[in-house]
Amino acid sequence: MCYLVLIVTASFTPYWRAAILVILLCWSVYWGDLLAEIPFYTGALLADMSILQRSNANNSVVSTSSTSRLERLIKDYWPMTLGILGLLVCSYPSNHAELAGWSRAMTRLGNTLFPQCMYPSHPCS
Repeated sequence: MCYLVLIVTASFTPYWRAAILVILLCWSVYWGDLLAEIPFYTGALLADMSILQRSNANNSVVSTSSTSRLERLIKDYWPMTLGILGLLVCSYPSNHAELAGWSRAMTRLGNTLFPQCMYPSHPCS
């Protein structure tokens, strides 16, 4: 399905490619396909946004002196940062997360950031 989506949407305009990917992402979330299609569609959307951002930045007439160094760093490195963060989050084990130190740390961080979601009877689960 993932390769078929890439082949079919390759000739689409960026707007329609993003619309199709969002629809397929919503469909995958609805059906609960957490490990295969959701990360693919999200990654495809982020990659497409990154390419569009770079092409828009190259076509703009705004001088580089008006953009700050921090803005340029964010524009240049946000795809790589999001990719590394995505790899970290997606590598969380589905079974026995308490056995590794890094997954225990991720569990503690998740319980700190989202304390209401750690109880099974809560709507977050």
